[in-house]
Amino acid sequence: MYAGRLRLPALDDRIGKALETFATKIVLPHSHDTTDGWSGYSNLAGLGYNHNSVVLDGDMEKAEQALLMICLV
Repeated sequence: MYAGRLRLPALDDRIGKALETFATKIVLPHSHDTTDGWSGYSNLAGLGYNHNSVVLDGDMEKAEQALLMICLV
């Protein structure tokens, strides 16, 4: 597996709608997306994305395994 693209926007707020607006403008439909377990991502599958949510619970080892392509600083 490799990272195709990584986008890190500054959003106006943390509500799911802001994220959905970003996703539909930037991310290609049917893309595979892996995120943490935040509830704001819950509708990505309903928007046509192949969404995999991983609840990390602050576990850095789990984050390294699940989100391989993201460097947590």
